[in-house]
Amino acid sequence: MIFSISIATIKGTTPLSYITSLIQNIDKSKSNNLPKTIKLEANPKQLKTIVIDPGHGGYDPGSIGVKGTIEKNTTLSISLKLGAILEKKGFNIIYTRESDNVTWPSDNKKDLAARADIANEASADIFISIHLNTFHMEEVRGTETYYNKVSTEGKEIAELIQNQIVKEVKSNDRGAQPGSFSVLRKVTAPAVLIELGYISNKSEESLLNSISYQNKMSQAIANGVYSYFNQ
Repeated sequence: MIFSISIATIKGTTPLSYITSLIQNIDKSKSNNLPKTIKLEANPKQLKTIVIDPGHGGYDPGSIGVKGTIEKNTTLSISLKLGAILEKKGFNIIYTRESDNVTWPSDNKKDLAARADIANEASADIFISIHLNTFHMEEVRGTETYYNKVSTEGKEIAELIQNQIVKEVKSNDRGAQPGSFSVLRKVTAPAVLIELGYISNKSEESLLNSISYQNKMSQAIANGVYSYFNQ
């Protein structure tokens, strides 16, 4: 509906108040013809906190690869790449560590408890722990993702991330499976622990040291997270 309103001054009424009066007295039965206000809702991703846990660190090197790769260094590199990708998408990112300087004692139980505490105190929506694997048989390779067996959401996230890694990185699929790791049990939020590959396998160790491969792996994990929040 279009109204033609003269702006001429009316006795005792200013042009602005006259216009206001007209608008306020429009027949309400015709109000449905007016444009509706579009309600924009916040992107749900912007409200989510993800805690990323680079496995090991400080006093604890983690596994050592056949070519000398130190697990704690590679997990940190990939974790920071993953966090940067997710942060650009609007997620709130918290790391359990951002360097090799750790805030917890050189004690395994206190170490794992501290990582869980960081996630719980941050009221994390998802907890992602990044690790590399090792085995006494060099031919074993591939990616596997663990979740707390009592967490339905954890299982869902683990499957989404595992599927994205296999699809995008072409990693050997060792599946999403329940695990009894301490951080999975102690973190309140849905939690997953990803064993990205075996550094006891020479070819996989070389891949995991490649920056381009680390970028692909990080993107694949991030895509699994996107899938979870956007399904």
